[in-house]
Amino acid sequence: MNQKISTNILIKIAMTLFFIKHLITFFARTISMIYLGQCFQIVAYALFILASVYYVRENISKEDQLKGQALVTMSMTLAGIFSDLRGGFLIDLMSIKTVLLLETLFSYIGLLISFYSFHIKRT
Repeated sequence: MNQKISTNILIKIAMTLFFIKHLITFFARTISMIYLGQCFQIVAYALFILASVYYVRENISKEDQLKGQALVTMSMTLAGIFSDLRGGFLIDLMSIKTVLLLETLFSYIGLLISFYSFHIKRT
């Protein structure tokens, strides 16, 4: 797959799918819609994991690749812990719908940042 589609494109696709998942979850009115959103999560996560390994391989020197992969895994773990704690705190303060809206907005902002950063790297 990586030979046909560049790593940057795979990450952009994954980020877009994560955003679509958050958008679907925000607008979901039925459990079927939530399941549909989770299908986007499955594909996005699989692409992101694949692309992150290749991204490290392509952008970090050979002797630091193990460290780079460990940093990617560590940052994903810390982001998950932070977002779980923040989400629980926000749900206590606000409604679920408001937290889902914030999640969708943050996801969109992350999508824009990732597209912009790949554009800067390319130029």
